[in-house]
Amino acid sequence: MRITLRAPRLLLAGLIATTLFGTPPAQAAGFDPEGEAVDLVIALDVSGTMRELIDSTRVKIWEIVNDLAIAEPTPKLRVALVTYGNQTGSAATGWVRVETDLTDDLDLISERLFALKGRGANEYVGRVLQTGIQQLSWSSSPHALKFLFLAGNEAPDQDPYVRYQEMSELARQEGILVNAVFCGQAESEAAAGWKDMAILAEGNFASIDHNLPAVLVTTSVDAELVELGQLMNQTYVAFGENGKSTSKSRARQDKNARKEGLAVAAARAMTKASPVYFAHHDLVEAHDRGSVNVLSVADSELPRSLRAMTPEERLNFVQEMSDIRRELRSRIAELGFERRRAVAERMTLHSDASKAFDQVVRSTIRERAQEAGFYFPEG
Repeated sequence: MRITLRAPRLLLAGLIATTLFGTPPAQAAGFDPEGEAVDLVIALDVSGTMRELIDSTRVKIWEIVNDLAIAEPTPKLRVALVTYGNQTGSAATGWVRVETDLTDDLDLISERLFALKGRGANEYVGRVLQTGIQQLSWSSSPHALKFLFLAGNEAPDQDPYVRYQEMSELARQEGILVNAVFCGQAESEAAAGWKDMAILAEGNFASIDHNLPAVLVTTSVDAELVELGQLMNQTYVAFGENGKSTSKSRARQDKNARKEGLAVAAARAMTKASPVYFAHHDLVEAHDRGSVNVLSVADSELPRSLRAMTPEERLNFVQEMSDIRRELRSRIAELGFERRRAVAERMTLHSDASKAFDQVVRSTIRERAQEAGFYFPEG
């Protein structure tokens, strides 16, 4: 049985229009294979006092990603999640856990964020740095941007075995920008070590109020963005051994985003249509990227709907899904441009917005990326 979209292709094509504020960046609807590597590691204190930080990161991860998605050239983005201070961890590792290594599977990052639970234990910052530097598969490119954002609310010198000073120096030598995010007042005694960490690693220091709930801005285009994101789901063609599980994971993260509200679901739709989102085990994506020849895929690796087709029919079907997806991406990019403008205007009304974790991450990445030669067309 063929996959059927809820809206005909001609209607989807007709959705493409000019935005109120102008034309969004052209690369938002395509891929730039020349983009340089950007590795982003988020290391969170998940002890019992950090509930709001965890919740905020869950709902803001898509906006963090979307900031990078508009950069020119399009970066090759990978994200990792490391946690510490959770009593379910291991004393041998200093209660540090690599929830996921650096990966371009953004759905996996979301899945692990939603699985986090805050429970108290020792907060060994030195061990976090050691783990982040030595156990993650950082890019070997000499031009790669390597970010490690480490957030916590205790003095960083509590680790009895690993000194944060030595690890900060090592990070600098490895070209890893350790950005120390202290959850508390910058003038407090505990903040001094975090400032020292940033200086030694040549990263940035910031203090935030981790108890602030995330500011979620809903705009007039959010409902359409979510609807278009759902239409995109109908263009995915799961294949291979892990196709079904990956498809289910994508659906779960859509559901998680919707539970958090329209603004989060809209931001996720923008991510899924962006050039930094990689749909794993999707035949259409693999075809577009040139990594798979549709005509060579074995019947056993295809969904039942495609097994009844001739090889040529399969190729035509995949190409049709690709064309529809391109149209959807283009419209989502236009609406996303409108959404970013509207959100930016609304955020000026929140005087404490700069104290949010996601804002620190986004502003730091943009600053460093611009220094490295990336261009952000929306200012």
